[in-house]
Formats: sequence, structure tokens, C-alpha cells
Amino acid sequence: MSSGWRAEAAVSCSTSDYKGTYGFYSSGYFIQLPSPLSSLTGRFVQAGTFTSDGAGTARIQSMASYNGQIQPFDATASYTVNPDCTLTFSLTLPPPINLPATLQAVLSQNNGQMTAMITNPPGTTVLSTHVKQLINSCKTSDVTGAYVIDLEGANPAIGSNPAGPFRRAGKFIADGSGNFTMSTLANYSGQLTQETSTGTYTVDSSCNLALNYNYSAGGSSPATMSFTGALVGAGYDAMIVSTTPGWTISGTLKALQQ
Repeated sequence: MSSGWRAEAAVSCSTSDYKGTYGFYSSGYFIQLPSPLSSLTGRFVQAGTFTSDGAGTARIQSMASYNGQIQPFDATASYTVNPDCTLTFSLTLPPPINLPATLQAVLSQNNGQMTAMITNPPGTTVLSTHVKQLINSCKTSDVTGAYVIDLEGANPAIGSNPAGPFRRAGKFIADGSGNFTMSTLANYSGQLTQETSTGTYTVDSSCNLALNYNYSAGGSSPATMSFTGALVGAGYDAMIVSTTPGWTISGTLKALQQ
């Protein structure tokens, strides 16, 4: 019996392999924070962009929700890329936290995607998913057709629906002119509700997406729900976060057909 051999592709990355703009969303918890920041302890979500110069510096522009408290997140991070395609980011978290932070990450899909976790400050369980933008300029008509919407996080008390864990999944249909309809199954702490809504959206030239729609759940009065985020890949998907105070949810839109 002759011996065989197996070819294995080498995995090797350098600093320049991480370059360009990546849309992302995050979800998790800040379990421990210094006492002056105790109101921010709890559920955390975020969405926006990491833009890397390919030389060790990245700018993070996003919106974040700390237990329903909405905050802009704009920071510059330094990073290193190891030969095994893992990365380390160092930055200072923006106000109101103002703490040094470290993210550990790994590139995948030919450097087109990245998964990152906050490892400092301690006491966090925040994980983020990043997808590279392969588009240079966008417009509202780039979002058209049917999408799967997938959201996860926490909601405030809404009418008869209790505050607590929240999930939403269903279909989002955009007309390419700034209007959409949405039919989804919402889960409020285990209470399932079929919901439909209509709303508006815009996409700017930097591929940032904004959504607005009215909702009424659990017999509550109508209120406005807003999201922001970024288109990713070839523009068929988006990473989004709610910017409505009291809500702490983030997730994705994914086109049914490309």
C-alpha cells in the first residue's frame, strides 16, 4: 500500500489584508462596569462601520444602545493583524464610558468577513459580525425587492407586552423609491404576535441605511421605530440597529434574491 499525501492550503494574513469599509452589528451584555456607569450595565447592541486604512488604523462609526439608551459611537482604533488572520484592536470607548477597550477578531471568507469580541473591559459578552462593503457608492433605489429581516435583543414594556427578550423575523419588501412594507412574527418574552407595518427608508451615498415606521403592539398607542445601519457585500444585505430609546435590538436584512 503506497503512502499518499495531502495538500493543505496555507493561511496567512498581513496588516494590508484588512482594508476597506466593513458594515457590522453587535449584540451582547455589559455585565460589569464601574459604579458611575451602572445605568449602562445590561443589554448592548450596535451597528455601523469599521473603515480600515490597511496600515494599522481603523475608524468606527456607529450607533449603540446601552439598555435602551441610544448613543453615537465614533472612535479611532489601532490594530494588528497576525499571520494566522487574527486581529487585535485597541481603542477608547466613546462617552459616556470612556474606558480603554480591546477587541479580538478573526478574518474569514477571503478577508471579506470578520468576527470580533470585546475582551476588555472584563465582564462583557459582546460579539460582532462584520461584512466588507464591495460597493463604492449607493442610493435609495439600491434597496429594492424582498428581504428577510432578523432582529434580536430586548424591548421595553409595550401595552400588554412585557419588557424583556425580543426577537423579530419575517419579510421586508422595499419598492426602490423609499417605501417598504413588513410582515413579521414578533416575540415579546415568549409572547408571539404577527405584525404588519409600512414605513420609509433612505440610503445615502456612503451606503448608510435609515428606516422609519410606526408600530402599535400590545394595545399601546402608535409610536415611531427607527433603525440605522450600513449596506454590506454587493449591497444585497444590511446590518442595522434600532435608534428608538428603550429598545436594544440589532440584526440584519438579507435579500431573498441577488
